[in-house]
Amino acid sequence: MINLLLSCWLLLCARLSWSVSSDTLVVTQSPDVSFQEGETGNISCCWKGKPERVRIEWLKNQTLVEKKTVINQSTSSQNEQANSCSFLIFPDFAIRDSGRYICKVSVEIPTLTEVEGYGTTITVTARAVITDHHNLNAN
Repeated sequence: MINLLLSCWLLLCARLSWSVSSDTLVVTQSPDVSFQEGETGNISCCWKGKPERVRIEWLKNQTLVEKKTVINQSTSSQNEQANSCSFLIFPDFAIRDSGRYICKVSVEIPTLTEVEGYGTTITVTARAVITDHHNLNAN
């Protein structure tokens, strides 16, 4: 009886260890970046794991900026952990876009798992204005 309980306990521990490591979700983000007003650019949020469906939330200074759901249609084997990425796209940077952006990745099935990236700081600088000093002095 004790051997049976010990065997069951060892089997349960082995199963729990496997499921914890297989459910691990690792999130990485773009490094800090700088842009000038008017430029186009993006930052990335990538996660490593094999979730079938994830929810991505982009937060700027803790305020929701964008939310989307990504469904993994990868054909890689079950043992492979695929990298998937989501991008926050800025078609025309403005000074107000400066701030710290954090990507939060949530897996809802089979168990709720939420992981945040370390964040990406975007700095937008004013576009240099070139003036013609010769014409200004002529007046």
